[in-house]
Amino acid sequence: MRKLIFSVGIALSLSSHAQTDIWLIDINSDKTVKIESAKNITNRAGYDNQPSFSKDHQGLYYTKMLNNHLGEQQADIFYYHFASNTHSNLTRTIQSSEYSPLETPLKEQQLSIIKVEPDGTQRLWTVDTKTGQQQMLNRAIKPVGYHAWGKQSDLTTFVLGEPMTLQYFDKYQTTNALKVDKNIGRSIRYNSTKDLFTYSKGNEQQQTIWAFNANTKKTTELIAMPARSQYYTWFDDSTLLTASKSKLFTWQLGTDKAWSLFQDVSTICPEGVSRISVNSIQTKIALVCNESAINK
Repeated sequence: MRKLIFSVGIALSLSSHAQTDIWLIDINSDKTVKIESAKNITNRAGYDNQPSFSKDHQGLYYTKMLNNHLGEQQADIFYYHFASNTHSNLTRTIQSSEYSPLETPLKEQQLSIIKVEPDGTQRLWTVDTKTGQQQMLNRAIKPVGYHAWGKQSDLTTFVLGEPMTLQYFDKYQTTNALKVDKNIGRSIRYNSTKDLFTYSKGNEQQQTIWAFNANTKKTTELIAMPARSQYYTWFDDSTLLTASKSKLFTWQLGTDKAWSLFQDVSTICPEGVSRISVNSIQTKIALVCNESAINK
C-alpha cells in the first residue's frame, strides 16, 4: 500500500484527515484574481483533488475518493461542467483506482490516467470520456505516479522507486526511457510555447523547479520554491505560480527576481493550498484547498 500512498499523496488509512476541496476562481482581464467569484465546486467531506482543465474550456477533470460497493475507499475520475454545474463519473471502476487525469494529444475525447490495477501496479491508461472505455497505454512504464504530455506523443513520467525518478519517453509506446533526474517532486508540467518540461526536485522542506529540454536533453535549474511548497503550475507561458500556506506567488521566467505575492486566498483556503491549475486562456484558476475535518 505504500506505493499508492506516496504516488497519490493521500494515506488511505488516514483518509479522515485527508480533507480537500476544489475551489474555482475567475481571472480578470488584467490577470488579477476575482476573489469574490470563488466557488467551492466539490464541498464535501473527503478527497477531491488533482484538477485539470479541459482544452475546450468548458469544464474540469479531477480525482474523487469515494466508497465502493464493499465500503472500501477507491478513486474515480470525475468531470465538472461549468455551465450546468454538474459532476459526472467517468470511470466507475470497482477493483481499481484512477488518478491524475490529463487530456491527451493523441485524439479527442480521451484522457490519460494513472490506474492502480487490482494487484497494485500503477500504469498509464487512457479512458474515452464519452464511452468510459479504458485501455492500457504502455505496459512497460511502471510504477507511475504522475505524468505530463509534450507536443506530440512524447511524455515525462514520475516513476516510483528508490529514488523517485523523472523519465522521458520520446513516444508513448517506447519501452526504454531516458532517466532525466532523481529525487523529484509531484509537480510535472509542460510549457508548449517554450517547448519545455518542468518539474520540482528536493525534499519536503525545500524544492526547486527545474526545466528539461527534450530536444537538447539538458536540464536547467530555474528557481527555488518557497519553503515547504510542494506544487506549482504555469500561469502563462512565462509565469510560474505556486502557493505557500494560503498565499499564491508568481515568478517570471528568465529573471533573477524573487517570488512576488499574487493573491492572499486565506478567506477561502485558511488551511492552505496544495495543487494549482490554470486553464490555457488564463480565465480560471482551480485551487485544491486543505479542509479541516471538523468543519465537514
